[in-house]
Amino acid sequence: MTVIVSAFVPDSGFMIAADGRRLDARTNAILTDEAKKIYAGSHPECNLVFGWAGATATDTPLCGHFDFGQQSLDFLHDKKETQYKSWKDFVSALATGLRASLIICAGGPQVYRQNIPKEGVIAAARLVGYFQQKPVQSDVIFSHSQGWLRQPEIRHILDLTEERRPEISFFSGEIEIFERTVLECPATLAETAEIARKYIKDCAAENTRYGGCTHIGFVTPNGFECDRNEKGKCIDVPSDHT
Repeated sequence: MTVIVSAFVPDSGFMIAADGRRLDARTNAILTDEAKKIYAGSHPECNLVFGWAGATATDTPLCGHFDFGQQSLDFLHDKKETQYKSWKDFVSALATGLRASLIICAGGPQVYRQNIPKEGVIAAARLVGYFQQKPVQSDVIFSHSQGWLRQPEIRHILDLTEERRPEISFFSGEIEIFERTVLECPATLAETAEIARKYIKDCAAENTRYGGCTHIGFVTPNGFECDRNEKGKCIDVPSDHT
């Protein structure tokens, strides 16, 4: 389980945050409280920060460990010579590429052959950033039907170039807690990060599936930034850029 929340502040940029707890899918035992679920990556067309929720690290028969976050970074690197006409085309290519990689690693589109999860969603990502210097946001959802991989679903391709107010939105976790905790979106990215921390803390207080370190990433028109802890140390966001 994962808590992810994001915000957009016009003329400032995006914030996206996630908890760091990762559980064993079979036993629900805590594997780590420092799992990286927020990533930053670059492509000649865009700068992105994105968060993955669900079964984001899956064992496959042919490739071993399949990590949706790392696969996303690999796509950005492998397609750095490819040009895309629009954000929609870019996200579609990313989703198609990840699906193809998963099928290869699973040995076919039947990604679950036994112990098929009842939950239809395998993993989902929220992507935020700047495509051709314009603010963009999308959600990508991978799901299965009785073990067979479906086509990825893409949601929330928003036009953020029109005049908008600051907005903070729920992606995963507990919607009731989000609605109770988040009453309005502040006017600065730093303040949105504080609200994200509170939301994640409130989720962890009510459900032990959530918790651990909170990781927060920012992407602005000028590039990437990351959150700093109380000692001033930068909290790392895995990326393919320097």
